[in-house]
Amino acid sequence: LGLGRVRVGALILAAGLSRRMGAAKLTLQIDGTPILAHTIAAVQQARLPLLLVTGAHAPAIRAAAPGIAHVHAHAH
Repeated sequence: LGLGRVRVGALILAAGLSRRMGAAKLTLQIDGTPILAHTIAAVQQARLPLLLVTGAHAPAIRAAAPGIAHVHAHAH
């Protein structure tokens, strides 16, 4: 993936197709905030290095996680 050496303490896998849900699950909201934002906040509070893996809904996931390093995994 061309990352070289990356120190990761938390890996968020957000690459699924969400076929049954019909939308990227992590962009759905709880209390007006995307689920992904809640997850990222918990990781940041723990002060862990974070890597976000995107895939099928990459643009929507990236929009819900501005400024977070990510890797795009090609969805088949």
